Amino acid sequence: MMLEEKVDREKILRLALDKEKEARDFYLQAVDRVKRLGTKVLLQDLAKMENGHVELISKALETGVVETIGHPLDLQDIRLSDYLVTEKQITEESTSQDVLTFAIHREAWAENFYTEVGGKLKGTDVEPLFRRLAGEESNHRRMLEKEYEDYYMKEM
Repeated sequence: MMLEEKVDREKILRLALDKEKEARDFYLQAVDRVKRLGTKVLLQDLAKMENGHVELISKALETGVVETIGHPLDLQDIRLSDYLVTEKQITEESTSQDVLTFAIHREAWAENFYTEVGGKLKGTDVEPLFRRLAGEESNHRRMLEKEYEDYYMKEM
């Protein structure tokens, strides 16, 4: 492996690590901003999953060993992220619905990021990791969209 490839690999893994830490911290803070118990539990679970991603990427950086994670969920992909408008950030005035919408968009962004990175790293040892992370973020988005659909769209 050429040095330039090694530097890019480490740089992109560090960027992914930072994004996963941000996602974990967002969910931990978001738990206190929502009222519905089921949504709180979902956000806590997502924080744990994001922390698993942090550990996985950290291990890849420390040891060079890239492991796979997760499994696809059997959830319909309703792509609410394509239709929901979100705030640029969560504030003290944000509602539970705002938090869910923001979280859906975060996961859609992460899914797209990992898909794009995986494509650019085709044939490398980290390509499967980024493809799997894209799948994981898709799972997270779908879980959040299902929660949104079940709680907010049933009233429509």
